[in-house]
Amino acid sequence: MSRGYVEKRQIPDLTNKGKKSERRPDFRIEEYRTLIRKLPAWIEAGRDGKSREMRHLLRDYILILANTGIRPGTETDSLMWRHVHLFTENGQQFLELRVDGKTGPRDLICRANTINFLKRIHERTKDIAHLSFDELLDAKIDKPVFRLPNGTVTKNLRQTFKILMDDTGLLSCPRTGLNRTLYSFRHTYATFALLNDGMSIHTLAVQMGTSIQMIERHYSHLQPRLQKEVLTGKRHDPDQDEAATKATVASNAISADNLKNRVGNTAIDEPDELDALIKADEAAEHGQTAVPGQDINKLSSPTSMAPAIDKAFDMFDAGKLTEASLLVTLRSGGAAYQCSEQHKLRALKAVEEQRLSEEALQAILVGT
Repeated sequence: MSRGYVEKRQIPDLTNKGKKSERRPDFRIEEYRTLIRKLPAWIEAGRDGKSREMRHLLRDYILILANTGIRPGTETDSLMWRHVHLFTENGQQFLELRVDGKTGPRDLICRANTINFLKRIHERTKDIAHLSFDELLDAKIDKPVFRLPNGTVTKNLRQTFKILMDDTGLLSCPRTGLNRTLYSFRHTYATFALLNDGMSIHTLAVQMGTSIQMIERHYSHLQPRLQKEVLTGKRHDPDQDEAATKATVASNAISADNLKNRVGNTAIDEPDELDALIKADEAAEHGQTAVPGQDINKLSSPTSMAPAIDKAFDMFDAGKLTEASLLVTLRSGGAAYQCSEQHKLRALKAVEEQRLSEEALQAILVGT
């Protein structure tokens, strides 16, 4: 153009039409915890009969969405009991779902507490309630997971969810200005996995059945927080990464007691890891180091922690506390906690009885 070969008006105007980051409505940890706390009373406020049955099913439906990243509709509708199975690796047991939806079939790993939500559905569904949970999984039954007690599949979960959001005041997402939908729990799963579990984008993409590009497009707003250590000049600590990875794996492992105990419709401590995640997140924002499940803002002496640790072991032995929650309780003592001889013996006995994994034992013996 400078030499006169081409006039400026002859050069096409090339406009960059690349897609911007598309943030979607989700739940922050505090909002999710508020929702979980309100669910039991909201269920009881429903009319008897099908209305209340719908609310019971919705509770377990959204908890499974938030703890697996499964797609509502396309993947949940085709999920059969034969697609639910357990596998053991390195002495720990994990729950896996085989889902088939938008991107084809894939296997995904569930958070540990997901088994309780599935067991609750199982115990309410009359045509399979006579089976133990083990028997149900072994039978590979070709019936939908998400059914009402009479065995029918409902198409009204979205409408019931809208009522829940209106009743709890959580319909609108303040960060996007958009109304939350059932899909918001899939986005919540992704947010928690990236921010709190330290899951890599590649692993998350495989788990959720999507591409790395899609993860980057929808969750790029999290990048500054994901890289906060680098941005604030902190040195990389590979030992801390390894500890965080082990804690995340432990939180997904299922204890033997958790597997064999019935849950009924009693309240389950659904957000069993949320308090710990909140503390870890807050600690990171204040420049402190934390691994998932460790509350460094409330360091306690070994003496002051002893009653809480005893209670945690009692609940674990009674099948009322999962292995992951036991470890979270121990970590709440921070660096001050040293495993007592009594607690070592209780942990060793639990391993001998196959109620505690060897990895959890190692975490306890070294003071978590």
